[in-house]
Amino acid sequence: MRVPRMEITQQQIQLDMKTIPAEQRIEQRPADLKIEQPAAILEISTTKPTLDINLDQFWADLGFKKTSALVEEYSNRGREELLSGIARRAQEGRKLMLGAGKGQGAQTIQSIAKENYGPERPGPINIKFIPSYQSVKIQYDPGKVDIQVQTQKPRINVEIQKPVHEYTKGKTQIDILQYPSLKIDWTI
Repeated sequence: MRVPRMEITQQQIQLDMKTIPAEQRIEQRPADLKIEQPAAILEISTTKPTLDINLDQFWADLGFKKTSALVEEYSNRGREELLSGIARRAQEGRKLMLGAGKGQGAQTIQSIAKENYGPERPGPINIKFIPSYQSVKIQYDPGKVDIQVQTQKPRINVEIQKPVHEYTKGKTQIDILQYPSLKIDWTI
């Protein structure tokens, strides 16, 4: 016994694809830029510094004094010497008055003479610096500087350029080289 048989023959489709890619070109021109910066306004005001040097005490220490200062100094020294002389004479008179009645008149006069006219003892040796420390008076007043700055804002103008854009579409072309087929055969 023979069994029927079916035979199927299939043929696939064959395609040919050609693709043309898309093209795109973009160009951006630089922007036109104009910048202008006005100068700042600057105002400077100053007060002058002062320097005052006083040499009066310096010259006085060296012995160079004004006439009015010398007259005042000598008159004060004379007044002091006069008052000390009067006090010394009053003290000597008191010694004579108190010592005369006791029989010591001669000894009292000798002691007074010895005090007034005896050998002078040198005082301690000291060093004196001429002129004295800080005899030159200096006064300095620094000046002032006032600076005022007024800034000016920059002026910026920008002109933007549009981009140049060119676009060409791509294409795809499809051709069929072989069509599909299906063949069925029966054999007994």
